[in-house]
Amino acid sequence: ILLMAIIIIPNSLIHYVNKNRIFISALTLNILLKKIAIIYPPLKPYLFSSTGEACTFTRIYLNKIDIRQLDKNILLNEDDEITIVPAMIG
Repeated sequence: ILLMAIIIIPNSLIHYVNKNRIFISALTLNILLKKIAIIYPPLKPYLFSSTGEACTFTRIYLNKIDIRQLDKNILLNEDDEITIVPAMIG
């Protein structure tokens, strides 16, 4: 059974998905990020570099833990929250 994760979309990216939360089922964090990029192509540059590596200017959190500290193949749990925080240019 695939569990549904909650992805929090910041105000600066809402225009790409037309909502502030999206719900996607996936077994692992890595699969979830790939699914987001497929379902919402405008978000892909915020998740992955042109070489397919994790984007360095966006912070992504799994339940408030920076995913750079986690194994990308970590299993997701029901109602896990993924927060996408793009860098702000000022």
